Amino acid sequence: MNITFSFTRMAALVVAFGFLFACSSTSHFERAEALRAENNLTEALRAANQAAVNDPNNAEIHLFKAEIIAEISQNYSPKDRLQLYTDMVRSFEDARNAASDEELEAVNNRINDLIHERLQVEDHGAQTILNSSETLDEENRGAAIAHLENSRVLSPDDNRIYETLFELYYEMNHLEAAAATLSRMYDRGFASSRQIASLGFIYYQIGDYEKALPFLSRSWNDGAGLINSGRGLANSLMKLDRRDEAAEILERLSRIDGQTVESKLAYGRVLAETGFLQLQEVLASAAGSEQARELYSAAMETFSRAEVELDAAYTLNQDHLLANKTFGLYHRNLAFMLREVYSMHPGLSGTERMQQLEEHFYQSLTYLEFVTEQRPNDAETWAAMAQVYDALEMFEEAEQARSKAGTL
Repeated sequence: MNITFSFTRMAALVVAFGFLFACSSTSHFERAEALRAENNLTEALRAANQAAVNDPNNAEIHLFKAEIIAEISQNYSPKDRLQLYTDMVRSFEDARNAASDEELEAVNNRINDLIHERLQVEDHGAQTILNSSETLDEENRGAAIAHLENSRVLSPDDNRIYETLFELYYEMNHLEAAAATLSRMYDRGFASSRQIASLGFIYYQIGDYEKALPFLSRSWNDGAGLINSGRGLANSLMKLDRRDEAAEILERLSRIDGQTVESKLAYGRVLAETGFLQLQEVLASAAGSEQARELYSAAMETFSRAEVELDAAYTLNQDHLLANKTFGLYHRNLAFMLREVYSMHPGLSGTERMQQLEEHFYQSLTYLEFVTEQRPNDAETWAAMAQVYDALEMFEEAEQARSKAGTL
């Protein structure tokens, strides 16, 4: 008897609680409607939010919230409307999820009407600014961006919005925002091959080499912007100290684009840097060890390959300043490093090798002197020449070169 009574009371309490819960939801919704009628939109939204919490499966409440937000947004500046629109779109999704199959079409129609109304406002605002002048100042670009970002939230699948946003951000040198815009396009599946390559290059520009890799790699493998994508990919790999992979890319580039100075220089520089790293390992090895001898031989083989590429770049255009400077600095750096290696590992030196070392210094001067003749204000090159002159005990020339470097 007591058990039956307990269950009966419990059932009654549950029914009563549900009734009170429904009444609470209804009362909040009714209060929200009354506040909206009084144009007290902030309090109306607060009441509607509470009604939605109490009755999350009521599509009408979520639509009501969205309508209030749309009305409130009219009192805000374009920049400040972005979060309101984000909340409004979230209410749209809640309404769709709460709607029954019978309600869904009507719900979508109301949502589309609201979006269309607000898009007209934002599109008109953006186009008015963009069409006002051929040259926009930063303030006007920022105002157009605010409208376009609002349109993006309201219509996230409109490719034209993203393209215009990207152009404006890039013109303003807001590279992080430009990258974020292209990334959204990529995530939604409508970024073109050119835009994918651009995303990789922008990540490279802002120093985010890890993020740059997949986009430059895709562009390189797809053949879109082949040469530039390959160079960007190789440079990113170098920045991440993945030299072997960079060398592989540059070797392929050298075959594809073999008749340009830039490709030969790029590949030659990577090989030279790899050789210098190998010589660093020689310096870290025990004097007279077989390991040191093997590493030295490997390094010299790498330098031979580097010189083939650098010499090819020079042959293509002997007046190319970067080719001359690169070759000059290469010979200078190699000479100084070999001198250090031979000092720590006398067994690796010899008369012929010491003569070759000195020849590297003289070759360095040949190329660097050409650079200073063509570009007399290049302080870096004058400073490099001063070091070479000192190494060759040409102290008067060294002092003159130092003087020119110091006054530039």
